[in-house]
Amino acid sequence: MNCRELPLTLWVLIFVSTAESCTSRPHITVVEGEPFYLKYCSCSPAHEIETTTKSWYKSSGSQERVELNPRSSSRIALHGCVLEFWPVELSDTGSYSFQMENYTQKWKLNVIRRNKHSCFTERQVTSKTVEVKKFLQITCENSHYQTLVNSTSLYKNCKKLLENNKNPMIKKNAELEDQGYYSCVHFLHHNGKLFNITKTFNITIVEDRSNIVPVLLGPKLNHVAVELGKDVRLNCSALLNEEDVVYWMFGEENGLDPNIHEEKEIRIMTSEGKWHASKVLRIENIGENNLNVLYNCTVASTGGTDTKSFILVRKAVVDEIHSLIEKSRRLIIVLSKSYMSNEVRYELESGLHEALVERKIKVILIEFTPATDFTFLPQSLKLLKSHRVLKWKADKSLSYNSRFWKNLLYLMPAKAVKPGRDESEVLPVLSES
Repeated sequence: MNCRELPLTLWVLIFVSTAESCTSRPHITVVEGEPFYLKYCSCSPAHEIETTTKSWYKSSGSQERVELNPRSSSRIALHGCVLEFWPVELSDTGSYSFQMENYTQKWKLNVIRRNKHSCFTERQVTSKTVEVKKFLQITCENSHYQTLVNSTSLYKNCKKLLENNKNPMIKKNAELEDQGYYSCVHFLHHNGKLFNITKTFNITIVEDRSNIVPVLLGPKLNHVAVELGKDVRLNCSALLNEEDVVYWMFGEENGLDPNIHEEKEIRIMTSEGKWHASKVLRIENIGENNLNVLYNCTVASTGGTDTKSFILVRKAVVDEIHSLIEKSRRLIIVLSKSYMSNEVRYELESGLHEALVERKIKVILIEFTPATDFTFLPQSLKLLKSHRVLKWKADKSLSYNSRFWKNLLYLMPAKAVKPGRDESEVLPVLSES
């Protein structure tokens, strides 16, 4: 059996086992009006027939613990290690304990009202998810009351599917139309009275969960304005497959920083059957050494990796950059990999935002040294409308009369000649360099 088959096998077992052989859950919620039982989990067949004293107790609110016995209520039956309610009622809410010599087990029981307008109570629904074309099995069983069951019916959305069967079941490959609420209702007699026990599953059918290309959510580069001495939490979120991993990487030239902590990853399954992961990097007592360095978050899969970066920037610096960009009409970018080293990268990204979204600034690209690989540049540049790259050619471009400076001048904002004249800019077609 491989790893992918394991969840499906467990899934089938969950459906078949609709009743516990003992009551291991410490907190239990049940619906009024149905038979219910508590059973001590360490009770062996030998304990059942032994004459060892077995006692059941109840306490609720400020009421002290009182021992239960057949005279406590006509609805309560004691069978050694088992306490039965015929049926359980709202007044049975409370704490229960079983004692046998030095052995003790405790439970807290919460009895809720029945939904009189539906065949089931929403708070007592078990939700399950299965993929299209995967095996779906719903089996109606209740081992504890099996000998008393007169008949069992299976309902879908409160409409009867199968009836008068001892153990009705569904076994098939799941289809989208199989989605819905399935209720197993057992009808049984006890002391001349008819009772029913209901177990409801909310079955959600999802599309095939075949592997996706994992992706980190949000911008690839994030500048975070911070204040020295304060704390910050960098949140990295990804859409990924179950076996993919998310991790943080940051500079360790001077050893580990005791103020940086990776918090526990949180994963949830989306309604489409995919996984959403979130992992936080917490930086405490921010210092100068935390500014202008890359904190990288990566999602890794068998098909490759995806990485996003965070840079902490001093909050005064951020306001100044925004102020300067607001006053500017041109953003000149000198193409170089070195701009990643400090706040210049933040200035670049902010300017590109103004060019793409606000339409308040135009971009001029200058190739200072010959370069063939510009993959280090932000994705935003690819979204700009057609543009020309000005090439700096060392000695040939030094003179103010050179083609480089003339082309640069043409791309700068035009000056108004007379008041009232149309100031719209007309950019010339650049001559080939």
